[in-house]
Amino acid sequence: MAGLRMLIENIVVFVILKIAHLIWSNPETKISEIIYYGFRYFQYFILRINYTWEEYQLHRIPRTYRRLRQAILMSFNAWLVIIFLVIYIYSEDSSIWISVKYLEKIVDCQRLDLLATAIIILLCIGELSWFYFFIQVINYKSPIQSMAYKTLLFDEKRLAANYHRHLIIYHLFIKIAAYIFAACIGIGVIIVCVMGIYFLTKAYFYNQITSVQLLFCLMIFFPICFEVCSLFVLLLVGAIAAGFILEFLKIRMKQLYIFLKHDESSKNIPKMKFFWNCIQKEYVELYSEVALLDKTISFAMYSLETGSKILSITSCIFYSRHV
Repeated sequence: MAGLRMLIENIVVFVILKIAHLIWSNPETKISEIIYYGFRYFQYFILRINYTWEEYQLHRIPRTYRRLRQAILMSFNAWLVIIFLVIYIYSEDSSIWISVKYLEKIVDCQRLDLLATAIIILLCIGELSWFYFFIQVINYKSPIQSMAYKTLLFDEKRLAANYHRHLIIYHLFIKIAAYIFAACIGIGVIIVCVMGIYFLTKAYFYNQITSVQLLFCLMIFFPICFEVCSLFVLLLVGAIAAGFILEFLKIRMKQLYIFLKHDESSKNIPKMKFFWNCIQKEYVELYSEVALLDKTISFAMYSLETGSKILSITSCIFYSRHV
């Protein structure tokens, strides 16, 4: 327990130091830098494929194993976990693994099959969501890519200084919130792993399971934890990206509204035409970007709502079995 406590304390200290570093030395001071580095994280954690802006624009993303290795391995691991959990729920005791009912006796907990079912459904939703975004990128029809590229080319001088500063601070705030959330998830996963290892080793020393069953359970336990962590990371990175883009569009709309409200150039006809041309261009750009974002957000919100409802129902049923 002392080692676990020290590990948790080290994680908390690391997160605090990271937050302090972000506050005092924020390297991302431009909108383009935020979009560039943020999209790299989006590529790695959500799309699972690395490519450059030029490769996408020229439709020349190499479909080699080297480029698709991360997507193939992570997807293979996810579906392997899903298939195993489906088989595990409906299987009985064997010489390799222990059944759900026997596992419930070991950990003194009922209806673990509900948790396994929820994990299966959430993993399926996560993999189908990834496949949806991945196919869009491979076919060069990704609204996310188009939106990010337009934002990357956005002239920051068109934003007022106070709005620009607001976006930088907002991005810093969501990064700090992300680190705190990631630390909480990390601590939770560590606690679950330690408890799982504790119950399994305890059952082994009390001759409730064999060494083969212990080894197999440990081998499959860590991939399941990895996939659950991947779901949280996918949700976290997606929330950060969507949050910043929405705030960016909201600020631009607010600035456009204030300009229209306080415009005093109506007496000067040539000047009025010039400003209205600029306003029309800004409005068309905002409309196209919102339309692109809506295609992605609608699907993501549908997946998130489905997953949250399934998780809520499962949690209520699971809790009702223990009161």
